[in-house]
Amino acid sequence: MKKIICITICIIMATLFAGCGGSKQSKESGTTNKRIDHTYLYKRILNQYKRSCETNEESDFDNKQELSTGLMEMASEKDLPHKVGYKLIDLNDDGVDELVISLLEKKGYYNYIIAIYQYIDGKGVQKIEDGWARNKYYLLKGNILLNEASGGAFCSHTSKIKMTGHKFKTIAMVILDSELPEDEDEVAKPFYLYNPNGKATKKKEFYITRKEWENKISEWENEIEKTVFIPFADYK
Repeated sequence: MKKIICITICIIMATLFAGCGGSKQSKESGTTNKRIDHTYLYKRILNQYKRSCETNEESDFDNKQELSTGLMEMASEKDLPHKVGYKLIDLNDDGVDELVISLLEKKGYYNYIIAIYQYIDGKGVQKIEDGWARNKYYLLKGNILLNEASGGAFCSHTSKIKMTGHKFKTIAMVILDSELPEDEDEVAKPFYLYNPNGKATKKKEFYITRKEWENKISEWENEIEKTVFIPFADYK
């Protein structure tokens, strides 16, 4: 009888210890996985965007320019608090979120990023990318950015870029450029390049056809994430 009681007690004690251990592990895991809200780092910038979107006055032009060229382009738009939004994203996987400002999706085209801010120790918050109609940024899977930059009818760079530390590194690029004709009466001849290493170059080995250039851009645009941004109308 005593032997049975001892065995029963041992089983109960083992169960209790296992429960305590599991509870402790659960608490530790919860603490480890808890996401830190870095909104406080960008409070000043967020407040400025909120005010500019709400007032949207011509006298606020300089402030819009300081915030983002893309925001300045929206100066004639109505109801900006519902057309501009933000999201905190850890683009470089260092544990501290970057602040991403984006136009919200409109009918007929994707929303695109108009500014990215980063908190840097000793320097505070800095704008590290500025987006506008001819220099658009989109978020792809894996926190990779797609940058579509245009310098004119026969000059454009479409790049995949990845943030490491405090800098963005181009990891792949397609280029549309043109050769200036010797005769002024002749039309410039366009050419197309694809460099999987991300460096701008005009070496013949990187030449591709127009169709290949179009297909590569389409392939990358299909990777654009449908990211949900918080409209400044909801920011408090």
